[in-house]
Amino acid sequence: MTSRGRLRLAPGRRRSPVASLVLLVAVVTALTAACSSSSGNDASPSSGTPTTPGAPDATSSGPIGATTSTIVPTIAAPAVEFSVGGVVVHSPVDPAPVVSPEMQAALVDTVTRYVEAASIAPLTGRAVTGFDRIFSLDATARLAEASGQDRLVLVDEGLAPATTSLVVESAILDLSVLADQTGAVAVAGAHIDVRLHVGSAAGTYVLARSGDLTLTAFQGTWFIDGWALAVTATPTTGGPATTGLVLPEVTTTPSTVR
Repeated sequence: MTSRGRLRLAPGRRRSPVASLVLLVAVVTALTAACSSSSGNDASPSSGTPTTPGAPDATSSGPIGATTSTIVPTIAAPAVEFSVGGVVVHSPVDPAPVVSPEMQAALVDTVTRYVEAASIAPLTGRAVTGFDRIFSLDATARLAEASGQDRLVLVDEGLAPATTSLVVESAILDLSVLADQTGAVAVAGAHIDVRLHVGSAAGTYVLARSGDLTLTAFQGTWFIDGWALAVTATPTTGGPATTGLVLPEVTTTPSTVR
């Protein structure tokens, strides 16, 4: 294989209401980068009826979950600790409400559990489970198909597992929330940049995932409902030979937000 990594992008899908958040953030953040969101009342989860959580875990059975009893971990799972670069609140009222420490912690927790379940678990030889507690009902259904493009982008199955080392080189997170006139928040956006250095029996490589996640609140819990992500797996020089590194074949398609 050549030293060039492969790029994986989420395919174009129908747009949902949460798509407007990421599009809004892209425009407004550039205009309000210098603004502070430190004043006003706490932005609290909405009491409305956002997207419902997932059904019983769609990944606990099938090609991945069915082999849970025979999976032997290859290496200890490293801790994932996100560094929050910034929090921006978009609101029709001025001053805008602020994101409480509790809400920020809940959003970071959901994104952290996603990386642990979708990246760290398969790279250390563990089963991919628990998506019903991380993704919304619609998103969980989309990820149930092992060969689906969405799953190929969000889940690191099929890559050479770590056998000598797995290091979280960086995990950076920027948050944006959309509040209504009452200060209630039911939709949030998370821009992530994650880099993992993997030492496998087939060679060493860097796995990088960056892009945007949209999250919705349901009964005080945040679930991932949409994404627009780019993923690369690039063999590195030094260490074990990289000639045997096998990356999954993925068709590159334009990335659009749901």
